[in-house]
Amino acid sequence: MIFSGISFCSGKYSLDYTPTYIPNVTFMKIKNGIFDDLYVSKNGNMNDSSEIPTDWDFNTILYAMFKNNLLAGNIEYTSSQVSSIRLKRRIKNTYDWITLFEIPVSDSSDFIFERYDFYNQSNIEYEYALVPVINNIEGTMSINEVLSEFEGIFILEKDRVFKTILDIELQSQKNRPNTIVNTIDRKYPFVVSNGQNNYYSGSVSATFIEQDNNSDFKINDGWKFRESLMEFLQNGKPKILKYDDGRMWLVSIVDNPSEQPDGHPQKITTTFNWVETGDAKSSNDLYDYNFINVDL
Repeated sequence: MIFSGISFCSGKYSLDYTPTYIPNVTFMKIKNGIFDDLYVSKNGNMNDSSEIPTDWDFNTILYAMFKNNLLAGNIEYTSSQVSSIRLKRRIKNTYDWITLFEIPVSDSSDFIFERYDFYNQSNIEYEYALVPVINNIEGTMSINEVLSEFEGIFILEKDRVFKTILDIELQSQKNRPNTIVNTIDRKYPFVVSNGQNNYYSGSVSATFIEQDNNSDFKINDGWKFRESLMEFLQNGKPKILKYDDGRMWLVSIVDNPSEQPDGHPQKITTTFNWVETGDAKSSNDLYDYNFINVDL
């Protein structure tokens, strides 16, 4: 058949197969047979062969060998190849990752772990990533999004946390030291700011009462909890101070914390002063002040 001088075989690709659209495959089912192996990969350029690859790579989706089970993962492979798993965090839609933890891997049981991130700001959406490390080279990230929300004020170290939601007053000021220089021949003085000092300081006043696992307040013997809080504030270690409006600082406690009764023997207001001594969002500062164990 000829139409407008063109036959159905006139084109260069007239006899090629019709292009076929293949959507993402999310389900696979095999039945009515005896199967030795099942190998699935994202690599569409693999050569046709009866030989099934035995090595996992980052394109391998599953490899089932049907050894009296339905296991198709790579746990046994990775436990012998992966040296560690890194847990990273960043604010969503930003680029800089902070490595919070590195978990050594020696066998498959090491892939079962639980870690808590206490250095997160409130009302911030974060991305967390699990990253396998093979021969000190990071593999493909597995990323999940988390909206960070909490209530009250927290003062914490690496392994200890105090918090409260009661009668909170948080004051802060920005500090940049300067000197006023008066001269003889000028009506107005000069202001000189030398150095790179540029930090926050402030104070916290709040009622700290211990809570149980049901978030009920433990009023009796409250002095024991406050005594442990005072020892915590005076131990000389750096701390993270964060509030539920999103503010967070890496601080040291200065001066002497105090307690003041507020109308009831068990309602005591604790007050302490603080000064910013590092960047709470810097992995280097978190490492230097012993909040995390990895410096990457």
